[in-house]
Amino acid sequence: MPIRDQDYALVIGINDYPNYKPLQGAIKDAEEFATWLMDTNTGGGLKPENCKRFYSTADPLQPIWDDIDKALEAIRAQARVTGARRLYFYFSGHGQSLENENVNLCLGRWSPANASRVALSSLDYYGFFVNCVGFKQVVVLLDCCRVRVVGVRVHDIAKLFCISIRPI
Repeated sequence: MPIRDQDYALVIGINDYPNYKPLQGAIKDAEEFATWLMDTNTGGGLKPENCKRFYSTADPLQPIWDDIDKALEAIRAQARVTGARRLYFYFSGHGQSLENENVNLCLGRWSPANASRVALSSLDYYGFFVNCVGFKQVVVLLDCCRVRVVGVRVHDIAKLFCISIRPI
């Protein structure tokens, strides 16, 4: 399989939730998916630098929004040069939602008691990939539960990157 230089990935695995139930397999699952993405024989054929990977750590508690936002900006900048064919978005960790299609992807600081601004909106990120970067194909894989908690406020990716910016 050829190297896919117009394909990118954002892979996130969160095991560490100090204020909620920690997970044991989310990082391993994310690592295995990233390995498959970069496999040029039977996988996705991505260049390693096109596969942005984030695996949680307990001390310091990471990743945080800033880490992920910087990776997204790097993807967008590189896609402007090489083109934006396909983006893979993989998240493994705790999820939260009500009775709609959106799943809020919980970062390490999340807990039912602290549900404010510690989650990523899967629909907002999808919209960013399509509308602000211009990927022709977006593959979203969410390996998470759906804890039912009211009042979660999520990180608004569109406000950071999409204001007066057209897709590539």
